[in-house]
Amino acid sequence: MAIYSLRTFKTRLKKSSRILALDIGRKTIGLAISNSELTLASQLETLKREKLKNLLPKFKTLIKERNIGGLLIGFPLNVDGSRSKNCDRVEGFAQSLLDHEDVLLNSLNTELLITFYDERFSTKISEALLIEADISRQKRKKVIDQMAATLFLKSALDAMQLFD
Repeated sequence: MAIYSLRTFKTRLKKSSRILALDIGRKTIGLAISNSELTLASQLETLKREKLKNLLPKFKTLIKERNIGGLLIGFPLNVDGSRSKNCDRVEGFAQSLLDHEDVLLNSLNTELLITFYDERFSTKISEALLIEADISRQKRKKVIDQMAATLFLKSALDAMQLFD
């Protein structure tokens, strides 16, 4: 498992595998998943942010049952494209995943790729769409991170189509 550029990520991704997108917040992690053709992005769920060792079984199950070949991790850049203060936290999370590769991939006989993707505005857009749909604040809180992950996953899938 290693961190790659989006172009390399796409070329190394096993045929018919899927991508799991992670929107890593301070309190939650929003998850979205691609289809095996890498054309559609769907909301999956929101996990409570806790110690990685507690999340590893969930990630391992998703990797195995959903045929995940790569993780697309939202990278929280500033509006001007510079690194935000949260970039270090997200990189630390990705490094922790790398450090636990043996646990994640044990007995799965697969490689798991990681790439970062610009997630600027994904949460703001998600919130605006949910407000427009008249979703209550309480319900928005439950789905906003997975919706943001879906938005930047779809953007990454569209960008990857340009590499063909």
